[in-house]
Amino acid sequence: MYWHNLEEYTLDTEVYQALRHLNRSYQHYMELRISQINFLDYLIDQVFPGLKKLIPHGAGDFKKDKLLDFLEIW
Repeated sequence: MYWHNLEEYTLDTEVYQALRHLNRSYQHYMELRISQINFLDYLIDQVFPGLKKLIPHGAGDFKKDKLLDFLEIW
């Protein structure tokens, strides 16, 4: 490849702007999700003190989470 065959670099601003918007949306979503998880943890401690010690929790798979299943019923 020779220098005279190289194409001039151009910044694709449309894609860059879309990626920036998606990143900001994702960061905002994650911030809200973490805030809701912390609030739920606080409510569990206030309403059912000691419940998290009785029911195993934190496997990362929320489809099989016994603590969340218990909270949905109560």
